[in-house]
Amino acid sequence: MLKQTLRRMGVFAVVTGMGVTGCSDPRGGVSAVGPEGGPSGPLRLDKVAVQQEVSQGRVVIVATVTRNAAPVAGVQVGFSRAISGRVPDYRWTGLTDANGRAEVGIAEEVQDFRRIGVNGLYRVRATNPATGEVVGMWSSVPINGGQKIELDLPVGRLCSILSVSSLTEPEAFIAQMRDFVGYMNWQAVDYTIGSANPASGTAHNSALNAYARRVFKNAAAALTGGEYAKGSIIVKETFTWENGQKRYAEAGGVFAMVKRGGGFNPQGGGWEWFALAPGSSEVLGRGGAEMMDGMCNGCHAAARSQAGGADMVFPHPAEYVASERDFAGYQDWTRIDERTGTHPLLGPTAHRPQAVRRVYKKQPLANPDTRDQGYPTGTILLKAVTDNAQAVEITAMVKRGGRFNERGGGWEWFMLEPATGAVAGRGANLMDGMCSSCHSAALSPANGRDYVFKHSGDPFNR
Repeated sequence: MLKQTLRRMGVFAVVTGMGVTGCSDPRGGVSAVGPEGGPSGPLRLDKVAVQQEVSQGRVVIVATVTRNAAPVAGVQVGFSRAISGRVPDYRWTGLTDANGRAEVGIAEEVQDFRRIGVNGLYRVRATNPATGEVVGMWSSVPINGGQKIELDLPVGRLCSILSVSSLTEPEAFIAQMRDFVGYMNWQAVDYTIGSANPASGTAHNSALNAYARRVFKNAAAALTGGEYAKGSIIVKETFTWENGQKRYAEAGGVFAMVKRGGGFNPQGGGWEWFALAPGSSEVLGRGGAEMMDGMCNGCHAAARSQAGGADMVFPHPAEYVASERDFAGYQDWTRIDERTGTHPLLGPTAHRPQAVRRVYKKQPLANPDTRDQGYPTGTILLKAVTDNAQAVEITAMVKRGGRFNERGGGWEWFMLEPATGAVAGRGANLMDGMCSSCHSAALSPANGRDYVFKHSGDPFNR
């Protein structure tokens, strides 16, 4: 009867007058929890009152590590589900402060569309993060969801649950497939190609110049006080072009992030990550901290360090600031044009009409297919002028994007030293604005797209 009552109440045991919830009190008929391999004796696991029904969304544990009654500061406290036959991963962690206290949140997970609650027995380990040395270990700590638990972890002694209180959870936004339908009609907030954001590394095919990314956000995705509103949805497509047709990346063609809130994924700001089938027809995967083996949380944590980034969301629109290395090896890029003589739209002196002018495009599949933005941020075109086989002039234009040169389509203009490739000049108003002024003629569909003149070898602008 006592055991059933405790299950319904969601607590483990209460010893009146001692202020102790009793995982460390074997006299109360509840499991003793001690250091693994320590002197506590056999554990009476049959007496641990863990709720069997699906738990509420998360638990917050305030753990205090002590040694000889003194706080142990600067150690990492990790929790792992105690599952027979499985190596503990200790992936829910917190670092102790000067008082030896660390706060750790454990949230429910979704694996293979199956919801996994937080209830169960856990292993706990305290380690020195600098050396990896294990300071202390405790096993079979019973945890129930929907609670805030204060846990005492004395090194070499039994664990004690000092208090259990109800954890008030705000209502969560649980996204359904219907919430993503029609995202291509939402506001498009970014369009990039190649490694437009170095923080992305190789994610979303960022290291491949053939792939572009477009980002959409729903009407609820408003940033207030440094945090996005619950129900915010941001969708990113990764795609290339093949025979004039859009083709999504085979792995991760469409990803989304949803501000779920409600205590979900506390390490990731309450965001839930999604992998979607192209066309919004199916959810292929979803989850929190565990999604993509932690890559989503890990990569997006860098957003806060970038100007304009906040709450796990990178700045949109992105801004790409080119450097000299971006122009290296341009001779190996795709040559989209070669001509001599006067260009009818540039006048008799621009780019030395008597010389040979070759135009190269670093990302040949950069497609100016959006009315508002044109070419994706990160697009680079370069013109090399040679006279008697000698390079005499090199100019370039880079779609810098962001809030740069908004009146000039976000383009930055460059002059490079012909002999070394060093940047000799750059800016929105290079040559007293002559670059931008001349290329504005390409805004007419008859002449080009987005400040770029038509070139016979460009698959999208010829």
